[in-house]
Amino acid sequence: MKESTKKRKIFSFSLIFTLILTLFISPLLIPIKANADVIVEPNNRFYERNRDKMQYMGRRFYANGETGYITLLVEPNSAREVISFRNGEIINIMFTYDDNGVVWGITELYAPDLAYEDIPNGWVLMSQLYVVYDSAAFIDENTDSITEQEFDLSSFNIEGDMVFWTWPGSGVTSGTFTDMSLVESNMNVGYTMYIDNEGRQWAYLPYFYGWREVWVCLDDPANLNIPAFNPAPEPQLRAASQPPDTSSNSSRLSTPMFAVTLVSLVAMLSLVLIQMFWRKKTTDKK
Repeated sequence: MKESTKKRKIFSFSLIFTLILTLFISPLLIPIKANADVIVEPNNRFYERNRDKMQYMGRRFYANGETGYITLLVEPNSAREVISFRNGEIINIMFTYDDNGVVWGITELYAPDLAYEDIPNGWVLMSQLYVVYDSAAFIDENTDSITEQEFDLSSFNIEGDMVFWTWPGSGVTSGTFTDMSLVESNMNVGYTMYIDNEGRQWAYLPYFYGWREVWVCLDDPANLNIPAFNPAPEPQLRAASQPPDTSSNSSRLSTPMFAVTLVSLVAMLSLVLIQMFWRKKTTDKK
């Protein structure tokens, strides 16, 4: 066998091997949809380095920046931007970090088609946010009408479904609990009780068979039409303005397209080179 022919075969084999390897590793480069419904902790380096200093938040906030928008940063005080949001848009703050009295919050963007490690996240000053009225806000505002006590759900003789509300008088339901057979006798729930102006008793359940932070009207548990006597107040937000386009500043946001492009180029180049070298070999034989 001629030395040149041998080298061509070795080179061709190397290209084929590269092509096959590329096809096998492409699933590792291209994000896939995450299976988990909730990601408990963000995949953020600053968060991981300072995990012991983080405080859980788990509440939603409106963007309320002084410039009419907010900008997420890779980490607190960083110059690297991730993405911006107009005032009025809602984000979920997962954890907060106190930097000598200046509080930052971290959020993750909603990206159901990305793998966990590719979901974009970023930090924002909590002073640039306005909390979305929720159950915690209701409790803070109604401490005089709220008591902490144990009660037995089965003693209320709840029949039919049990409607869950975001808070008493919100007019907004969270869902309906239908399997009342799970409410066993002497099932004590030592949580918050609220009495409204009509004398109705409301129970706050931080966690109940998978449901979190819901309220039940114990005197009328199946009624879906309890009027909204305490709706969420209108948020007092700064005027919104169009933020600059910062999407190109985050390598996380461009990872899927970069991976697809890289895999495609390597595959095409390998096929072209293989075809060229084998065609030259055939011509040499002639």
